[in-house]
Amino acid sequence: MSFDEQLYSRQIVAFGYNAMNELSKLNIIIYRIGGLGVEIAKNIILAGPNKVSIFDDKIIKLEDIGSNFYINERDIGLRKDEICLPKLKELNENIQCDILKDGNIERYINQYDVIVITEIMELDKIIKINELCRINKKGFIYCLSFGLVFYCFVDFGNHTVKNLNNKDKEKYFIKDINVGKKTKIIIDNSLEHFRLSVNSYIILKGIKGIPQLMDGKKRKIYSKNNNYFEIDENSLEYDKYLGDGIVEEFREQIEMKYNSLKEMLYKPKFCEYMSNEKKNINMHIAFLIIHEYFNISKKLPDKNFNNIELFKNIFNKIIKTYDTLCKDFEYDQIFIYNIFINSKYEISPICSYGGGL
Repeated sequence: MSFDEQLYSRQIVAFGYNAMNELSKLNIIIYRIGGLGVEIAKNIILAGPNKVSIFDDKIIKLEDIGSNFYINERDIGLRKDEICLPKLKELNENIQCDILKDGNIERYINQYDVIVITEIMELDKIIKINELCRINKKGFIYCLSFGLVFYCFVDFGNHTVKNLNNKDKEKYFIKDINVGKKTKIIIDNSLEHFRLSVNSYIILKGIKGIPQLMDGKKRKIYSKNNNYFEIDENSLEYDKYLGDGIVEEFREQIEMKYNSLKEMLYKPKFCEYMSNEKKNINMHIAFLIIHEYFNISKKLPDKNFNNIELFKNIFNKIIKTYDTLCKDFEYDQIFIYNIFINSKYEISPICSYGGGL
């Protein structure tokens, strides 16, 4: 046992034992501990990984107090990660929690499993870190809280999902098997309905007397009722059923493939529940414009920004560069501009939502 089952009992119910076991082995970097970063750090430390390292060498300013719940006015002028670390450690004494020696993520990348960056960087640098994570098979998350807008890019490379919905497999005891042109399997289902559906797959185990059904192959449910189902298999010449047996749900493993950040800049894939394509594309263009401005100015714009000409020049450059994103699309420049000029501000509820997600 690699983790305290009693301590994480409710979480095991939510995540599943196998997921919790994998989580308990993870080493994670959280780069920057602003409002969003400290929310993520708090949540992941409570979740119980093996180790969490933080890094934020920025000096605390008055404006930081509104979004970071671990700092106050007494901390102004001190380093963020050094102030936050003792309070983060108090959350869970079962895990290691420390400060990364320096901000050179690439140097330490092989010591960690997941890299989480919570503050804007130059796109070229972020793309480089993402590519290094892909080469070294590390999880990568880049998330930003820009005013009322939350961005999150996730790249976990290529991997296999063994249990998509995190539920136990359905299992039923067999009462009888009727051979025929279609094989009818009667189950002991006196207390509840048979929950598997037509076209679901099952595996038959432990049957006495019909070795032909004990080959370990998956079989599709052809038809069903509350206490039996049929498979489209001619069993007229099979041996006689003698007893016992279990029906077990079969689940296909799902191969997941994530795109790199560089690919997603040109061909973004949005969350399935975000169905407003026009708003999604405008928000993506705002994301690109903010990064281009950051590359030029090394800072984020604020409400005092008044260089409309510069904004228009950047907007036109982005539209020209990413012209394949959405041809003949009518961009909402006012919507984009409002995201742009509010991008400096971290708002506590948005940080809380993003950190929880």
